[in-house]
Amino acid sequence: MRSQGYWKSYHASKANEKRGVFRLCRRVVRKLGPPWQVSKRGRPPEHQPKEYAEIAIYRKHFHMVLRVAEGDTPLVLGKRVDHSDIWWGLQRMPVGYVDRAIELLFELIIELFPPDFFIPDASGVQTDRYRKRKRPRLRPKDKPPPNRLKGREKRPSEEREHITLKLHLLVGCCREPGLLPVLRARITRGYAHDSPQLKHLIGKFKGEGEPFPADAGYDSTDNYLLVKDHGFIPVIKLRKGEPKGLIRREMSKSFDMNREIYRYRGLIEGVFGGTETKYGNRTRCRLPKSRRVDCLLMVVSHNLCTYMRAVALKELKIYILLGFIRQPRFTE
Repeated sequence: MRSQGYWKSYHASKANEKRGVFRLCRRVVRKLGPPWQVSKRGRPPEHQPKEYAEIAIYRKHFHMVLRVAEGDTPLVLGKRVDHSDIWWGLQRMPVGYVDRAIELLFELIIELFPPDFFIPDASGVQTDRYRKRKRPRLRPKDKPPPNRLKGREKRPSEEREHITLKLHLLVGCCREPGLLPVLRARITRGYAHDSPQLKHLIGKFKGEGEPFPADAGYDSTDNYLLVKDHGFIPVIKLRKGEPKGLIRREMSKSFDMNREIYRYRGLIEGVFGGTETKYGNRTRCRLPKSRRVDCLLMVVSHNLCTYMRAVALKELKIYILLGFIRQPRFTE
């Protein structure tokens, strides 16, 4: 269900206007600085590192192929950048630089609308590549009778497996305006567990008493103490079974007291649903580093849209307020 005034703020944000989006990309890159330093030796480069970063964010926001992005560069940048140069810039971009872009946009959003609570979760990201893995051995009860093995080929010891990644997010939820800015993102292998990634998602961020609803995948005493030490109210669902120990009973009590807040944990699926609709939660990059950067750029694009909508909400409220104050009076 959309929040009240969602479509009005969506159209007012102009998140699909190319020049406006590129201006915001340039503003973000200018605050972050260049993604890498240019060597002083040799001839000067044709394009600056900041331009590569601006084009990379702009291209991912509109989900363009390289040649379409090349055609848009004269419109937004004022000069043509070859598609091979755009791909080269994406390969060279550091992962930490994209992380800083996510955090910068998050800070800009919470200046306008502070979050009411924080939600962690993870979702899979598909690739178009395969790898070989050892085929698991059959259990004795799964093996066919010996007389059925005659005349058949030997079972291969290896099999092909689809390479998958996992996108871990920590999202702040602003209930009144209906915004879901992402604080931090992390890319791991597809079979990685959610619980060990929570300390990386929180990092050094300090809360101000906001609830922190999380599903049973984050159930551990270490995560409970971590969330509590960072100034949040932990609302972590416990796994099945009676809680044993002082801390486990405290966790159970905290969850029972804030059970109504845990119902809002599903709001984070709005972020994953948006990336699924726009990008299919899929990356075609071959190199491991490029895959991580490409997936994190999805999150940068989400925060770009969220920030533009947050600005539009503020402007709409001011416009309505001014229109109400300056309403002309009728005289006899």
